[in-house]
Amino acid sequence: MPLVQVALLPNLIPGSASGSPMFEIAVVIDALRFTTTASQALHAGATQIRTASEVDVARSLAQQVRPALLCGERECRRI
Repeated sequence: MPLVQVALLPNLIPGSASGSPMFEIAVVIDALRFTTTASQALHAGATQIRTASEVDVARSLAQQVRPALLCGERECRRI
């Protein structure tokens, strides 16, 4: 029977310290960073949060809604 294990940080993956992780497949979901950032933005006075799957879409949305603050990255580069 397949086993699903959860590790909140890469160094918490069993076997990662030895360089031989016990997993064959890893799935990464970056939900904590978004929810932390979004809740802080709302707390600081943001009236809405919009998400976009592509940088061009995000920039287009920012042009339609003023004032706008773009927050995000692609390949470790700010958008």
